[in-house]
Formats: sequence, structure tokens, C-alpha cells
Amino acid sequence: MSPEINNESGSQIIRDLAIRKRGHVDSCGSQAMDAIKRSKEEISFYGKSKDYCVSIVDIVNSTRIVSEIVDADQVRNYYTIFQNTVSTIIEKHGAKTFKTLGDSLIYYFPMTEDVTNKIAFHGVMECSMDVLKACSPMNVELQREQLPAIGYRLSADYGRLEVARCSTSESDDLFGSTINICSKINRKAPPNGMVIGGDLYTVLRSLGLTENFRMQAIGEYAGGSSRYYYPIYSVTPRQTRKGIPSEHSFPRNTNATTQISNYLRDGGNAKSESDRNIMLVDDEPDVLYTYKCFLSSRGYNVVTFTNPREALIHFVQSDPSYYGLVILDIRMPNLNGLQLFHKFREIDHKIKIIFVSALDGAAELVSLLPDLEEENIMQKPVNQTTFLEKVEQILS
Repeated sequence: MSPEINNESGSQIIRDLAIRKRGHVDSCGSQAMDAIKRSKEEISFYGKSKDYCVSIVDIVNSTRIVSEIVDADQVRNYYTIFQNTVSTIIEKHGAKTFKTLGDSLIYYFPMTEDVTNKIAFHGVMECSMDVLKACSPMNVELQREQLPAIGYRLSADYGRLEVARCSTSESDDLFGSTINICSKINRKAPPNGMVIGGDLYTVLRSLGLTENFRMQAIGEYAGGSSRYYYPIYSVTPRQTRKGIPSEHSFPRNTNATTQISNYLRDGGNAKSESDRNIMLVDDEPDVLYTYKCFLSSRGYNVVTFTNPREALIHFVQSDPSYYGLVILDIRMPNLNGLQLFHKFREIDHKIKIIFVSALDGAAELVSLLPDLEEENIMQKPVNQTTFLEKVEQILS
């Protein structure tokens, strides 16, 4: 074969290869564009940002622990016990899980969108304490199932999140640097301990909630120009006298942890202690203080509200079975006792309620509230003996 023919054949081969290569590149480019288009259709951002408190609970050394479990069913059982226990607690505190990664859960608190909502942020911290305290009953169940003991770290922070909707899910998904930082600082927490970021610490301090916990600066997160020296705080609860909550604290919703602990210990036969938990609502602080002293002397757990709307919000966010009794005044601004009575009964039709009012006319009040008996009404002023006898009568 002549060199000319060889050159022509070689040139043709090169041209053919070039055409094929362009076709392959075009095909790959088309596939990439299709993939990008499909991803845009699968995940769509609402174009709005919201500020939320987000939290992550992550098992310590889960990779090593799970690798030592031979039975696949046991591996699934290990994760199931962890996820179900934590999920039960955070749901009772009004949080929502939006990512589950086997050895970790990421969840947020919708009510914290309002940075001035003291009840919501107190709920964040009490939820965190309940999650940490659930480790002991969880390990009891793991031991019963002949599984390794578990330990986990908890982290939380507050900040801007991007809200998105995934076509394969009915719930929203959240993205943003707040989640990334919360994940990074998680490893700073000791096993069965908690850390928070500087932004959440600032919010808690502004709301006067840091006094209920020990918060100590333990270092800084270095991970970006805007938050290069971002402080990290360890969190542990302060010890208070049993049965006498501090004047400025809201009740710790222990019911979630108590139910889980009793369930794991007693095989599902949990007992309620709600008859020791009482809510007082009266727009006169002196009256609240007096009634609270009466009840605390008998060992009741008492929570007081001068604002009926705050009382309602708190009742909605609490576990339905937490309170055994609510004591209400009738004349209150914005939301009176009668209106509050109806709303409480809509939420829990079995909740026991006592009215303590300066108004004279128990029979007339009963006619307005068919679900109420005259024995559920006390007239102001009332002495300690009469007050406590009535409370114990209604609770018995």
C-alpha cells in the first residue's frame, strides 16, 4: 500500500474518531444537562430563608460498634431503638425531624422562628436534656436485646436556613450553614453531653434562660470568613430543689423521658405522675405567688402565668398528659378564664380545672359551662386550708 493511501486512510480514521468523540461528548453533555434539569425538578427552593433552632444527635463510634454486630437484624434493632426513642422525645417537644442518617438525627424547632418566644427556646433546652437523660433507659433496652451500649453527642445552634421541597418527600427539607456548623461542633461535645453555638447562646442569654443551665465556653469553631472565631459552649443543667421550680423557669417536660424510662423498665406499664403538676393562671402576680406557696408546701410542681395567651401556648406545646390540674381566674385581659377553659378542653377534654374568682355566682357560671360542677369553683379570697382541700378533692 502506497504512503499516499496510508496517509489518506489515517486521516479518515482520525476524522472518524473526532466525529465519534464529539458525538460522545455531546451525548455526555446532554445527559449532564438532563441530570441537572431533573435535579431542579426534584428539589426546589421556596426562595425564602427562615431562622430556626436546629439540633443534631449523633451516636459515638457507631461505625466500630456496628461492625462488631454480626447479625443484620441486630444491627437494624440497634438503630431502631436509638431512633425511635429519640424521635418520641423530640416530637413531644414540638420538634420535627428532617434528616435521618442511621446513626444521627437532625431536627428543628418550628416555634423558634420567633426569636422572642421564650417558651419555644426553653423547650429546645428541655428537649435536649430529656434526650440526654434517655440514654440510661435506652441502654437498659439494648442490654435486654444483647446489644452493645450506646452513647451519643448532642449539638444545637440557631440561624438562617433555606427551606426546600423534595418531589420524593411530603415534608420540607432544610439547608444552610447553620446545619453545617451544628454538625461540625457536634464532635466537641463529650459522650452523652451537649454543646451549642454562639448564636444560640446569645438568644438564650437575651431571654434569660442561661441561668437555668451551666454554660461554659470550651473553644471556637474555625470554618469560614464570617464565623472564623465562632464560640462553642458546653451545656449541663443546674440542680434545683426538688418540687420547687425557680420563679423564672418554665416546667421541664419530663413526661417524655419518664414515659420512655417506665416503658423500657416495666414493659409498657408506664404510670403517670401528672397529678403532681399544676398550672396557675391569674393576671395578679401576688395572687399567683400566694397560691404557689400553698401548693409548693404540699410538694406540688407548680407553673404560673400572668398572661393567659402564654399559658395557652405552653399548654399546646406540653405533653397532653403532663398537667393534672389547671387553676384559672375568670377576669383576665385579652383572653378570659372562660375562653381559656374552652380552649384547654378542646386540647384535652379530661383536664381538671378549678376557677378561683372574685365573682359571686357559681350557679350562673355552671350554667355557662355545662362540663363544670359547682365543686370546681372557689370564691376569692380563699385561705390555705380551704384552697388545698379543694385541690386534693378535685385531684382525688
